Amino acid sequence: MMNAPIELIQARISTSGWTPGRKDMSNLFSVWGNLEDSERESMQKRLALLDAPSVRKAMALFFSADDRSRGELARCLLKAYFKAIPQLELDDLLAFPKRCFGDSETRVRKAVAQAIGSSWNDICGVVGSPTCHAKTVKFKANLVDMLAHRINLAVDASELKAITDALGKSGDRVALKALSGLSESKKATSSSKALLTLQRDVLRGDSTDDLCHPERLDQEGVVLWFTLGIEHLAKKIVAPLKTGKVIDDGVLQFEGGLWSVLAGCRLWRRAGVVIGKNPRGLVPYSSLELGAVVASLAAEITESTAVSFGSLIRIRLGRDDGRTRSFVWEFADVLAKANCGLINDGRDAHWELQTIGDLLILVPLKMLDERFSWRDSTIEGASDPSIAQALVEMSELRPNQVVYDPFCGAATELILAGKRADENRNMVTLLGTDLSERALEAGVLALQKAGVSANVYLEDALGFQDRPFDVVITNPPFGMRTLRGGARDLLDEFLGTIKQRLAPKARVVMLSHAPNSTIQWAAAGRLRLVRSFPVRLGAMTCELQHFE
Repeated sequence: MMNAPIELIQARISTSGWTPGRKDMSNLFSVWGNLEDSERESMQKRLALLDAPSVRKAMALFFSADDRSRGELARCLLKAYFKAIPQLELDDLLAFPKRCFGDSETRVRKAVAQAIGSSWNDICGVVGSPTCHAKTVKFKANLVDMLAHRINLAVDASELKAITDALGKSGDRVALKALSGLSESKKATSSSKALLTLQRDVLRGDSTDDLCHPERLDQEGVVLWFTLGIEHLAKKIVAPLKTGKVIDDGVLQFEGGLWSVLAGCRLWRRAGVVIGKNPRGLVPYSSLELGAVVASLAAEITESTAVSFGSLIRIRLGRDDGRTRSFVWEFADVLAKANCGLINDGRDAHWELQTIGDLLILVPLKMLDERFSWRDSTIEGASDPSIAQALVEMSELRPNQVVYDPFCGAATELILAGKRADENRNMVTLLGTDLSERALEAGVLALQKAGVSANVYLEDALGFQDRPFDVVITNPPFGMRTLRGGARDLLDEFLGTIKQRLAPKARVVMLSHAPNSTIQWAAAGRLRLVRSFPVRLGAMTCELQHFE
């Protein structure tokens, strides 16, 4: 017959919502080593969620458990302890973690550091009275001091890694000083990673909407990424883009000093500046060569960043080249030795490092894009603005024309048509219809933010007639259910009947997800295909189509 406490604990582990009392806790600690692995794992998850009274009971009993049990229980109990800080009215909040750090069992000391490292948000994120906040701030500072003191007392690599990881996640300047001053004998790969992570967080600063200034770095050239296929349209009909050299699918390269000219174009999706070439012509770059090139430009890159980070550069390695985790850390280590740093972090505005062939390119990401600052991208089916601009370019707007978007949604095409007309000093009339009230509300707000005047109506595109249309520009709802029914049937009927509402010499410009079908439907409605451009949207081959 099994020991009664074991049977009792096993039965209660399976009971949903059970929280151990003092006697249960005592029994649990005494039989811990005899539980099955799955039972211990289940109980560890429960113990990490204990409330303050239960944490007090556990703390009182913890050091009476055997070495193995303390090693396995320390992390989950400390996580619960850190969550319960606001409710614990203890004279010395450090008493329990300090005693755990003095434990003779290495696994216990390692577990303390791991629990601290994964609990900084719980320790620092308390919302309450100023007194409570001051208590947690002081508690965090004391924990950092304790960890910094333990670094040189670690007895093995695993304990050292746990301590350095915890310091690296703290975002604390004292921790940064402790890791920076780590003795050579204690330095390891894990310590280097923790130092770089901490350096990033301590010096991270506040992001601004305009973090990067590419125009200060564009002397070697500018690179633009397009939706695949749009680059060919761009080279044909947009003057500033005609000089571009195709260097990859959907990518054009331009001479230096052109950023301010190209930044105003609305056909590209991403843009960057060339900062150099691989010194040995190797493809791809090695981590050492890549680091050396960027480190040599650290001062220029820092000066091109609006927020001052001291010697830290907010750079992220692009993911397109299949770089491994070890490659990233080797590259970061090269930068650290050159007194600059890597932030492999995409949360804020930053530079992303890309390579194409032998070109090394910095791409500004997550900064405010003035070209489309008015856009609401949360509306279902909202047009990609670079695709919308391509439709506008193909429509060749002329003065005093009536421009109509039958499926206008959030009004992206209408806004870009209005802006293009203003640039050419043309007066046009903009009209739009849609059956989605939410999309139209977003469209009205976007029109106001963009400073474009247009009339949009909650009406069916098949019956709307304000006046004869000179130009129809639209990105229709292909492949989607609409409020009126199937999208294919809707487009078939629309293209078959639109001619009777068009002015003489009018044109229809649209993005088609089924090019052959729309050509047939348009032909049935006596519309002739004048030109088209294939476009790749993910795995889908589409076409920009111009009918007259």
